[in-house]
Amino acid sequence: MKNQNKLITFDDVVLDTLKKNPEYLEAFIKNSIEEYKITKNLQLFLRDIKLISLAKKGGISNISKKASIDRKTIYNIFDNKNFSFNNFSKFLNILDIDITFSRHQVSK
Repeated sequence: MKNQNKLITFDDVVLDTLKKNPEYLEAFIKNSIEEYKITKNLQLFLRDIKLISLAKKGGISNISKKASIDRKTIYNIFDNKNFSFNNFSKFLNILDIDITFSRHQVSK
């Protein structure tokens, strides 16, 4: 029997929705990327990436195996602690998310 007193968080509700609705998941991914481009809020973006990864790939152990990155490194990515661009790129790759760069217009 499940614990009846467990509090359900907002992230729990979002994760459940992402798992059940592929169209919503795709919209959530696009929105997260666009919101990061505008706000540059890395903490919020990493929280969204965590939810996306759990919805698409399951638990952290599963993600770790698929990305060939140890679990601690994945938790460091989620917590924005001392992670490399290479690991972050590999992690996004298993989520089918590409990183692209563009040059800003420089005013003269």
